[in-house]
Amino acid sequence: MGFLLNLLSCVKDSYMPAFIVLFAAFCCIMNIPAPDAPLTPLSITLLCVCFVNFIFLFFVKDIKNIFFTLLILTLYIIEAKLFTASVSLLTLKSVYGWIILAMPLNLFFISMIDRNENKTFNLLCFFLVEAALLENLYLSGFGTLPFYFNFISAALWILVFLYILTTISLYPSVKNNAFFFASILIFFALFQADDSHSFLVCLLAACTLNFVANIAAAVYAYFRDEVTGVYSFNSFPALDPKKLPPKYTIAFFCIDNYSKILKVFKKNLTDKLTKMILKRMLTIQPNAVIYRLKPDEFCFIFFEQDIHQTFDMVEEMRRLIAGTEFVLTKKKILKLTVTPVVSEKHRNDANAAAVLERMHQNFDRRYKFTQNITFCDEIEQAKKNKRGSNRFAMSK
Repeated sequence: MGFLLNLLSCVKDSYMPAFIVLFAAFCCIMNIPAPDAPLTPLSITLLCVCFVNFIFLFFVKDIKNIFFTLLILTLYIIEAKLFTASVSLLTLKSVYGWIILAMPLNLFFISMIDRNENKTFNLLCFFLVEAALLENLYLSGFGTLPFYFNFISAALWILVFLYILTTISLYPSVKNNAFFFASILIFFALFQADDSHSFLVCLLAACTLNFVANIAAAVYAYFRDEVTGVYSFNSFPALDPKKLPPKYTIAFFCIDNYSKILKVFKKNLTDKLTKMILKRMLTIQPNAVIYRLKPDEFCFIFFEQDIHQTFDMVEEMRRLIAGTEFVLTKKKILKLTVTPVVSEKHRNDANAAAVLERMHQNFDRRYKFTQNITFCDEIEQAKKNKRGSNRFAMSK
């Protein structure tokens, strides 16, 4: 049941990919005859979209989608070569048979890049070996494929689609959903390979879908944190002071020893841990406005609360985190701490960003020496003033 709920929760991320798939299906049904030339308006458009996508992906350093775009481009090059070459029908069927078998393996390995970023070199070597093998088979001649070949291909495609569906249920996002629908388009393209128009339409739709999803994810990531879904650092300076009430307080949290945790548990488990920490803190104040400033830093804004109320609430959060055992896996259970800083807007603070900058300076000054303690300049200054007044009264 939990799997189905997670799968349904990412349906909203499927509207745009599903629309592009349906539009591609409509264009295939229309089936405009393709001219007897390898370069058509569709193929030129496909090459342009691939080129623009490559430039954007290199800029954002998205290795997974670079490989995916390269895969689409490779399919087009193979189709164009077979279109211009004089080959027998048996050879043509054998080439597409091997491609249909290899393609789900390629999609599986590409989808694994998010969880194994250090294995991209191995994936590149696999692509080169695969290309060399297909080229060797093409030059030496293909024989008749065994009868069970199509069953193996169908089983691989079903397994890959189930794996990608499981992935988007566990990690719902526009990019993951787009990857699933683009994989369906590649599947359709291979089974429409005898019709060059439908083949190019499906490849163009897959590449366009990938490009649009990458742009949408980049825009989302600029304003929102991809891991937790809360506002990102880029949204914080844009907070309009006119939309804030005259009285508000800010709490700044830092996850202690985050770099060591990341080194030991790697990115996926650390992201899981970060979401667990945030979820745990939200049990105390679920309506707080939250920003993720850095991978290990969060900022909470509380409206219409004085500094003492916020301090008590943040101190409760700190103690809650310190007393919680976070279960990452059956064998990996972790206890950790957070160090918070609390402050309120002063009259000389221009906006919330000025309050945060002042808090960060206070935090940097003390964090080297003290962790797992809630800092608050206002309360500490009030205590100092009270002690000073008591001493003055006793001296009298």
